[in-house]
Amino acid sequence: MTAQSTNHVLLIRPAEFYCNEQTIETNHYQINDLSLSRDETLSMAMVEFNQFEKTLRDNNIKVTTLDGNIGCPDNIFPNWAVTYSDKSMHIFSMLGENRRLEKSQDHIDTLIETYNLDQDYSSYEERGLFLEGTSSLVMDRMNKIAYMGVSPRSNLELAEKWSERNGYILIPFETKSHTGGAIYHSDVMMYIGRAC
Repeated sequence: MTAQSTNHVLLIRPAEFYCNEQTIETNHYQINDLSLSRDETLSMAMVEFNQFEKTLRDNNIKVTTLDGNIGCPDNIFPNWAVTYSDKSMHIFSMLGENRRLEKSQDHIDTLIETYNLDQDYSSYEERGLFLEGTSSLVMDRMNKIAYMGVSPRSNLELAEKWSERNGYILIPFETKSHTGGAIYHSDVMMYIGRAC
């Protein structure tokens, strides 16, 4: 039986962490705080990262931690890869060019030691179609339903293909942020878990 929530988390330790100029246009919540240097921002992010990793481990969550890549300021959010309880893995298309670099061969090779890569949507990047994994799709894994707010990073056509191929019912919806644009990721506004 498929579980709703996981007890194994992939973390990417940031090598850099700063406002991503390639994604700020579609992320209405990202702020370019120029009062801090990149080194200061990374230092603060590392404190939070280390505490988060420790908290997960202290609560018996299995953690796989990989080192991030230079040139990938959003590497800490590895929504380009999604794994499933049957040990399969999907790789997704990313809007930002530097987000595409997060899909390093080293990271993929580490993941395929445990998971079978059976779907790769990276080629859709060349067509301007993006579906950014579990940030675009909020999955009810037990009931095979995927919820998705349509946005530049969450393409309806590609989500329909993914849903049909994987036996999910897709429930797309429109969103609007405080600035009037679509909310860039579905997981910003919703989460599905299970009662303990």
